[in-house]
Amino acid sequence: MLTLRQMTYFVALADTRSFSAAAERVHVTQPALSQQIKEMELNLGAQLVERLPRDIRLTRAGQVVLERAQKILAMTRDLEAEIRQSKGLNGRLSLG
Repeated sequence: MLTLRQMTYFVALADTRSFSAAAERVHVTQPALSQQIKEMELNLGAQLVERLPRDIRLTRAGQVVLERAQKILAMTRDLEAEIRQSKGLNGRLSLG
């Protein structure tokens, strides 16, 4: 099963096209990020990234995963924002 963390790492990798830059963006070590991407590929049974010298390229499967991951992460952020906002609207309001 894919995790939100893995999807976040994968989107960062696709955006930066660099394992080290993506790791820096998400505040983890490069080996930790690389391991999560490999785990995603194993779970999906497909290569998501072509590892090139000083660059990466998404495979077709990687493009599909990127599109879906971006939507899922956006929906997750919207859900979190909605819940936070609803917490602020509930309860007693006292004006002094």
